[in-house]
Amino acid sequence: MAVAVPSPELEEEISSNGNVVSIDLECYGSRVVVRIKLFGTVPIEVLEAIVRSVLRNLRSYRLVDVALEVPDFLDLVMVFDRVSNSDK
Repeated sequence: MAVAVPSPELEEEISSNGNVVSIDLECYGSRVVVRIKLFGTVPIEVLEAIVRSVLRNLRSYRLVDVALEVPDFLDLVMVFDRVSNSDK
């Protein structure tokens, strides 16, 4: 899955000053778990662009759970389930 960054300026902001964006996808049967971790001072616009991109790419799935933690970094977990024909 490709994730778009909204502008070259934000892309530069991500890659400078030790900022790191980590995106992991795991599949469990019909479920997809997306974990987004932001380390450093990544602008909130980057998180917004990533979430929009994930939602767009997984539009055939239904978002069933979301969790957000902010320990030493921002950790956003989104759980999707495949939409069955009876759900449409």
